[in-house]
Amino acid sequence: MPAASDIRASHDQRFGTWITNPDTLTTARPSGNSITAGIPWVHVDFDGHVTGPTEVTTSSRYATTNSGYTLDQRRQVLEALDSAYAPFNVRFTTDPNPLPGAGYYAGKLLIGATMTRNAAPLSSVPGIARSNSFGGTSSNPIAAVRWNTRTPLTVNEVGFFAVHEIGHTLDLRHKGLLASSTESAEEYYGGHATTAGNRWFPYMGKAPVGTNVFPQWSKGDYFKNGRAASNAVDEVAALTARLGLRPDDFPDLITSTMPTRSVGDGRFVSGTISTRTDVDIFRVQWNGGPLSLRVDPAGAVMGAGTQTAFGATDDISGLNLQMDILRSNGTVAFTSSPTNSKGAAFTDLNLPAGTYFVRVDGVGEGAFAGFNSTGFDDYGSLGGYTLSGLL
Repeated sequence: MPAASDIRASHDQRFGTWITNPDTLTTARPSGNSITAGIPWVHVDFDGHVTGPTEVTTSSRYATTNSGYTLDQRRQVLEALDSAYAPFNVRFTTDPNPLPGAGYYAGKLLIGATMTRNAAPLSSVPGIARSNSFGGTSSNPIAAVRWNTRTPLTVNEVGFFAVHEIGHTLDLRHKGLLASSTESAEEYYGGHATTAGNRWFPYMGKAPVGTNVFPQWSKGDYFKNGRAASNAVDEVAALTARLGLRPDDFPDLITSTMPTRSVGDGRFVSGTISTRTDVDIFRVQWNGGPLSLRVDPAGAVMGAGTQTAFGATDDISGLNLQMDILRSNGTVAFTSSPTNSKGAAFTDLNLPAGTYFVRVDGVGEGAFAGFNSTGFDDYGSLGGYTLSGLL
C-alpha cells in the first residue's frame, strides 16, 4: 500500500478540491500538489513571474505573464505532469512552500499567457527550457510554457509542452526522424496512426494532433517510410537513472500478501504502473452476482459512469490499460482491453461466489516493427490509474 504520507493517490484526492488561491501559502495546504516525503519537487507558477537575481541562468532570464487559467485548467496541467512522470521520483506543486518533509526544490516551471527571454518576446515557440538544469543551483526557473501562440494552445497542448520542457531539464533531447535519400531529417517526430485508429507519438517529439492520442516516453524504435528515429536514447532508463523509480505499490503475484478488497460501494483505489513488467493485483472475495469494475488513467474525464474516451488530461497519459479477472488458481477468466479507450471495464459481469484477483497492466497496441510503425509496445505504457468499484 502507498505510504500514509503519499497524497499523490488519486485524481480526486490530488486535485479535486482546491483552496481559493492555490499559489498562496495558508494554514490550509492546497491539494493542488503531488508532494511525497523526500521526493524532489518543481513549483508550477501560473500567476506570472520574472526571474530574480538568484534565478538567473548563465545566459537567460525568463519571464511570463499571468496565465489567466482557472483552477480547473491549472489542475489539468498538473495532472498532465503528474501522469507522465508518475513512475519517477519527481513531484509538482502550485505551492511554493510544500508540505513538511518534501525533498529538495528542483526548480520552477512557468505557465503563462506570454513569455520572454532576456526581455525579448518568444513569438515562434510555445516552450523553452535550460537543458539539464533540473535541481541546479543557478538555473531556476528551469522551464517556461505559454498558451498564447499564433494559434492559442489548448490546455491539453500546454500540458504536453510542460511535460516536454521538463524532459529537457532532465537532459532529454528531441525525438525525430533520420534523413533518407528523398526526405530531409525531421527534428520532431509527429507520430503515426495505429491499426486501431489511434495516434502514437513521443513526449519529446511534436505536439499532439487530432484525437485519440498516445504520447509516451520512447527509446526511438519507431519507423516512418523506412526512416528510423534520430535519437535512440532509452528515455525510461535515463529518467530512472536520474530520478529513481517510485516504489512498487501493489503486489505483482497472487501469492503475495495483499489486503482483501470489498466491492460494490463505488469507492476506488489508485496505483501506478511504474515499469513495463509491473502489474498490480488485488484480491476480491465475491459473494456472487453481477460485478462492475473499471480502471482509468489518473485524470481521465468521466461522464455518466464511464470514461469519456481520451478526455482533456487523459490525452497526456501514456498508460494504455488492460484489466484481467483471475480465478483463485491464477488463470485468466475475463479480459478487458478496448482500443477506443485507455481505460478498461467490466459491466454487470455475472460471477459465482468465490475468491478472485483483479490484475491491472499497461499494454501496447500493434507494433513499431516494419517499414512503417502501426502501433506501440508496453515500454512507455506507464503512469497512474484509478480502479473504481473497489474499496
